[in-house]
Amino acid sequence: MTMNTVEIRIHLLFIFLLAFLMPNMVLAQETVAKKKKPRVGLVLSGGGARGFAHIGVLKVLEEEGIKIDVIGGTSMGSIVGGFYAMGYSVKEIERIAREMDWNYQLNDKINRRNLGMFEKYDNEAHIFSVAFENKKVSIPPGLVYGQNVINVLTKITDPVFQTKDFKDLNIPFFCIATDLLSGKAIVLDTGNLAVAIRASMSVPTAFVPIKYGPYYLVDGGLVNNLPSKEVRDLGADVLIGVDIQTPIYKKEEITNLVEVLSQSIFLNAEAEYNRNLDELDFLIKPDIDPYTSMSFDQVDSLIARGERKARELLPQLRAFMDSVGIVPQDVARDYNAFPDMDMLYIDDIIIKGNKKISRKFLMKNLDIYPGDQVHITALYEKINLLYGTKLFHTIYYSIQKSDEGKTVLVIEVDEASLFDINVGAHYNDYVKAGLLLNLTGRNFGVPNGRLSVDFTLGKVNRFTARYIVDNGLKLGFGGDVNFFNQYGFVYDEYGNKEISFGMTILDHQGFGLLTFKNIMSLRLGYELESNTIKQDISVLNFDKMENVSGALFMDFSIDTYDRLYLPHKGYGFYAKAMYGTGQNTDIVRDTNDQIIYPKEDFTYWSFDVYGKWVIPVLNHFVILPEVYFRKNFGNGIPMTKTAAFGGFSQSYIPSFRPFPGYDFMSLSGHTAFYPALTLRQQFWNDHFLSFKGRFLSLNLVLDQSLQENDFYYGWQFTYTYYSMLGPINFSVAEAYPIKEIVFDFSLGFWF
Repeated sequence: MTMNTVEIRIHLLFIFLLAFLMPNMVLAQETVAKKKKPRVGLVLSGGGARGFAHIGVLKVLEEEGIKIDVIGGTSMGSIVGGFYAMGYSVKEIERIAREMDWNYQLNDKINRRNLGMFEKYDNEAHIFSVAFENKKVSIPPGLVYGQNVINVLTKITDPVFQTKDFKDLNIPFFCIATDLLSGKAIVLDTGNLAVAIRASMSVPTAFVPIKYGPYYLVDGGLVNNLPSKEVRDLGADVLIGVDIQTPIYKKEEITNLVEVLSQSIFLNAEAEYNRNLDELDFLIKPDIDPYTSMSFDQVDSLIARGERKARELLPQLRAFMDSVGIVPQDVARDYNAFPDMDMLYIDDIIIKGNKKISRKFLMKNLDIYPGDQVHITALYEKINLLYGTKLFHTIYYSIQKSDEGKTVLVIEVDEASLFDINVGAHYNDYVKAGLLLNLTGRNFGVPNGRLSVDFTLGKVNRFTARYIVDNGLKLGFGGDVNFFNQYGFVYDEYGNKEISFGMTILDHQGFGLLTFKNIMSLRLGYELESNTIKQDISVLNFDKMENVSGALFMDFSIDTYDRLYLPHKGYGFYAKAMYGTGQNTDIVRDTNDQIIYPKEDFTYWSFDVYGKWVIPVLNHFVILPEVYFRKNFGNGIPMTKTAAFGGFSQSYIPSFRPFPGYDFMSLSGHTAFYPALTLRQQFWNDHFLSFKGRFLSLNLVLDQSLQENDFYYGWQFTYTYYSMLGPINFSVAEAYPIKEIVFDFSLGFWF
């Protein structure tokens, strides 16, 4: 055999072996490649505020270079998972969680600046409200409709408004909700991302269910709080799960209604939860106790709990990564993943869901029309203003692209009842125990018409009916009727009660009205008043006296307070000028020592000014300077127009004001100058301590010496707890020169 023959055979053998082994080598390389690049799925459970721990875990996963390929979440897991899937960095999500006012977002409270001028004052007088529709009381399907939370979710998810399939997000994503009609878990992976997240977190009875296509959706945690199988079905090779849900209570741990309700809601999901645990390849279960699903004020601590647990498991996590072939990558994201959206050009506007409210009314109040350019922040504010009309349970907005590429603003409203029945309650030294029953009708009579009817029962009974048509800077109008009983006193020169009497006051006003941006109002109108005075206890025996008057008035007010009681910021101003005339009944003795009741005509002018400014000094410390001035001119000033002071509480007569240390109405005059300064510290949650100093000058005569004028001053120390029923106040005060220390207790909002 020659050398050439041997070489040829060796070459043929090599070619044969190569041909035989190549497919296996390629297959092996592909297998190795697959092992090196498994698709990683992240499963985030629900658990309310406990879900902030997800952020801490994500922080560690990013540091370890674990690239997430698929995300599935339930409830709070859908919020964190949805934001991360969009492309927000962990730092951004952490910032959002920290800066969010969760207490505000998770209820239907309307920011006071978005309420109309005449809604502001009623909004904090009622402690309970129900809708009145079709001649019956309507109970809502949940405590919270969720307008504030859908608003903020929409704002955060606006950068991906064109993405309707959640698989097309930066990371494929879905969330789980429960269909209340069938009891089945629904995978939400298409549509409006904000609405999908809102549906997934809709805890029954707390949130109103979401209508989503054919479904009526509530919290996904009812049936599937840890959607492991669904993440794997979306293409994940390995599953990392983060479980922060509240464990099922033991018998001895069920001690109150909340725990009974929680156990009842989530007990049925326990079997599915255990199956999903078995599906996971790696589980991270942060130690959350003692924090609960409602610990929304503990964001930093909960994030730290998640991060701590993930770091504790780093040796096991790294071993797991190595075993399944997860190769660390640079997965850090830019901090500002989504710069704020700027101007939007609106080609068309679609409004859905309106039945009682006309499109014309909605467009006018929204003040956006096809062809307009609007900044996304301005759009957000306009939606809030529209919600402030209280005509809607919810207002969803979305930005969509039509098939022709046009930008379409879609507004979907859920209309509220036009009538509400409201209840209030309070206790103070003026009315003692008082109960308020109110009926409010909105968009009543004509567009922007508002009817409010009050029945107040207590020591001082009151009936008030008011109708307002607020057209902003276009002329509006209004009128009211006010009927109440009022006790009063006449004091001798030593401050002792000489006469006790009762007043029955009937007052009617009609006026034209202009308002500006819900913070200013200007009224020009007339007032008619009748005051009937009857004897109670007196050194004189007299019959009832009738006093009647008519007046023209103009008033101007500004109100920017963030809340009416215990405001943190803002200022208020009020000025009123009035010209009136009428007839008083007087009490005198004739020459025969007989009591007679001569009629006396009178004419008067009055001028009021009041201002208060809330000045934040430190984080929870404010200074509140305020001043009140009233001046009356004329003869025979009506009693209800006199400047009167005394007691702790307000009165239904606007010119009667508190001055603790002196009895109700014991200080009075035609001219009053009343400055005061309050220092207030919020020392824990809704607990406040305040110190108030006040000064009062009555009937000041400038050409007299200071000693000949009447001056009064005093101090007041108050502890306040701002409860669900309103402020609870305990006060101690002293006034000079009487030098008498007095105490007071009050509960509830003034009405």
